[in-house]
Amino acid sequence: MDCNWYILCTKPKRERKVAQSLKELRIQHFCPINKKVQKWGKRQETIYEPLFATYVFIKTTEAQLRTLQLLPEVVQVVHRKKGPIVAIDTEVKAIKEFMKAHQNVRFAITNQSKQSVALQVEDMLLDREGTVIPTKTQLTKVTLPSLGVLLYAQETKKSTTRTKTKIGSVNR
Repeated sequence: MDCNWYILCTKPKRERKVAQSLKELRIQHFCPINKKVQKWGKRQETIYEPLFATYVFIKTTEAQLRTLQLLPEVVQVVHRKKGPIVAIDTEVKAIKEFMKAHQNVRFAITNQSKQSVALQVEDMLLDREGTVIPTKTQLTKVTLPSLGVLLYAQETKKSTTRTKTKIGSVNR
């Protein structure tokens, strides 16, 4: 039996509950959690939420997929005209690595049929195939053709210069 990555559609805001149920059933799954930093005035808050609302990736056989569809919080298996969508293993790995390396990740649906495929020249995605999209802003992008999704995150430059100041003392 050949295991592939499939996508389950869940009820709204139930992705983590489905992921917990799959963990209890010992089914390999992946629910990409996005780390967002929200700013309200002077205050910052870190929020963790699923990147793809109502979607959970599972690695299983097609026969077992039918039984997992009967879980209480699962609506259906995501499919196209030909059958369930099969996510490529390297693309799921690329999502995992992209989520580890970036925060405030966003995605866009792409319908790009003819694009040049090139090798990503980034350290985290070395030797992975992807589509190079030129941009003027400092965005890191990864295209996932089998899913029809473009992941992107804005690069944040951290300041490495520190100023040495004495607080509470007078310099003479």
